[in-house]
Amino acid sequence: MGEINYIRSALKKQGFPALASDLPVLAGLMAEVSRAESDLREFPEVTKQLPVTVVQKELLK
Repeated sequence: MGEINYIRSALKKQGFPALASDLPVLAGLMAEVSRAESDLREFPEVTKQLPVTVVQKELLK
């Protein structure tokens, strides 16, 4: 419930309406961003690796 109050007050400070239906969605987004940031802190080298793409030969013809 603390993050909901934080979001509500942050929106109010910036002059945005804080709709009750939006607050849980925004809290979920903030939690997901926080989780992604912690993953990057734990594995910083992941952004330096090139992704591997596998293409089926049939698609290239």
